[in-house]
Amino acid sequence: MRRYFLYLTVAILAFSLGILIAFNLYWKAETPTLQVQLNEQTQWQNVIENSQIQTVNERLTCNDKSLQPFWNELKKSEQFNNLDEFYQWLNGQKDKPHDCSEFFRVSKEVDLNDDNEKEIFIAASGIGFSDNAANGVFYIFQNQQGIYKKILFDEASLSQEILRTKTNGYFDIELRDNDRLGEGSINIYKFDGQKYKLKNCFTRIWKIFKDGDVKELKKPLLTANKCHK
Repeated sequence: MRRYFLYLTVAILAFSLGILIAFNLYWKAETPTLQVQLNEQTQWQNVIENSQIQTVNERLTCNDKSLQPFWNELKKSEQFNNLDEFYQWLNGQKDKPHDCSEFFRVSKEVDLNDDNEKEIFIAASGIGFSDNAANGVFYIFQNQQGIYKKILFDEASLSQEILRTKTNGYFDIELRDNDRLGEGSINIYKFDGQKYKLKNCFTRIWKIFKDGDVKELKKPLLTANKCHK
């Protein structure tokens, strides 16, 4: 009887060992296949993403002579590569050419540092670059030895004003944006010797809701804030 149980135990152990060996061989044989499939999926995903970016860039041109000197820099804007809405808009108008003037415009030319060379203000003017409150991306370019360099960028500006004060020989710049009805922001940029940097930030309130009605204040309320941009 003991010998019978011994034989049975040995048989069970041998059977279990055989299953483990078979499973191990199957897993080793299957894993490379799975890895190849995953690699192929990743490669195809990269191809699709790259082709989307390439397609968009190939279909963007710049025939506006006032924007051509800045176009290579403007094309680097993340809006061209990261906005699904922007891709969908382009893909929905396949037969329509897309020029730089659809997205940007030269809004002002001003000599900011009294060197008799005007700096160029460029504002957004198209889908993907402005929000529902009409705030849009804003640039200032400077001609440096024949090449225009970006010296200021703001991602949400509604209006721009050149202040009387100067920092490092350059006029300070005030940018305003609207957050919602009757409220917005005032951001002061100052030149640090190489480019403009955000230095002072304020919240501006010029309308309030009172007794179920909107009332405009005689003097806007200004509150200093910590700058986050």
